[in-house]
Amino acid sequence: MPENLSLQGNRVSSRYVPLRFRFILISSCLLIILLGSIAFLTSIQQSRSIRAQAERRGLAMARSLAATSAVALATYNYIALEQCANRAITDSETIYVIIHDKEGRVAGYSARPDLQGKILDDAVSRKALSSMEPIAQVASSMVEGIQVMDVAIPVFLPGSEMRWGTVRVGLSLEMMQDQIRQTQMIIVGTGFLALVFGIFVSSWAARRITRPLGQLMHATVEAAQGNLNQEIDVITGDEVEVLAANFRTMIREILAQREQLEHQLVEIMHLQRYTEKLLATMKDGLI
Repeated sequence: MPENLSLQGNRVSSRYVPLRFRFILISSCLLIILLGSIAFLTSIQQSRSIRAQAERRGLAMARSLAATSAVALATYNYIALEQCANRAITDSETIYVIIHDKEGRVAGYSARPDLQGKILDDAVSRKALSSMEPIAQVASSMVEGIQVMDVAIPVFLPGSEMRWGTVRVGLSLEMMQDQIRQTQMIIVGTGFLALVFGIFVSSWAARRITRPLGQLMHATVEAAQGNLNQEIDVITGDEVEVLAANFRTMIREILAQREQLEHQLVEIMHLQRYTEKLLATMKDGLI
């Protein structure tokens, strides 16, 4: 599209930006907003899904441990509870298993025998011990310092409403965070490719739209400079083609009016010469 065409004496705005560039810029911004929204929503949805899986796994482990440790809690068998907590660590995703007695003291803590008989006073422990229902919390491991899903279940003996203890399972959220990061990287890479492709498509579409407009702009400049004998061949099948047809009609009307004016001018000149000859003849007759 001709971008440097201008009429002498006409002022062009200093903020002039070609239509093609505006079209590409708007399309790119819309793509960025769309892809960013998809990435954000996907990350949230995946985080919720993985967290729900961790909660379900933690609840299943905690219920199993609660069933096997109920008798040991009722008899204050700390050795059995410590062994139960240590045996429950079967993979790297299970960070800790804690079994509290009914007074809230640590009856068994996997790989931490030094904490047996002590009361944990952190906020997560207080909330886990005060809840009468299964509860899941996101916390930081006191050992590794990583984020964990702390799932706690109160232990009740059959036929009794007395709480005899609490079983807590801490599952690592590192895998969840790694999966989220991988998904985000995939979305960013795919989004970048989609953005590049979208820019190319926008540029192609913009050229198809602005090229005929550029032809019309060139034609208006030529017409303003007096060149009315030009062919305007724009075939787009849309409003631009109608605009070009109307412009051709206007040019033909201008040409017809100019020819009519030229014809009238010739007639006026003939009449002027006739009048001059008549006056000269009358002057000669008077002499």
